[in-house]
Amino acid sequence: MLRQGIKPDKLSYNTLILAAVKSGRLDAAMEFWVEMKEAASKYNSYDLFPDNITYTTLLKGAELAEDLNLVSNILMEMKASQALYVDRIAYTTLLDALLSCGSITGMSYI
Repeated sequence: MLRQGIKPDKLSYNTLILAAVKSGRLDAAMEFWVEMKEAASKYNSYDLFPDNITYTTLLKGAELAEDLNLVSNILMEMKASQALYVDRIAYTTLLDALLSCGSITGMSYI
């Protein structure tokens, strides 16, 4: 898709991010996330801006990588955005990620 010059939409980006997370390629997931945010800014398009699904998927990736710093950064970005919120699914994923990272004290992030 990308090689053919087709520009992804939000669903496409979220699917690419999920595939990268599931295959253990958190680095690729993060690259798609950055690209998604840049495309949203470039085209001034809310339709491309990462949503709760995007961030929850990245939290799952951070959980699998046991990267507490990334968990914290994702949560801070979600809280800083007026368009995003920590819903039930994100909250549960966040708890799982904190526990996988061995951070009982990380619960104070919430």
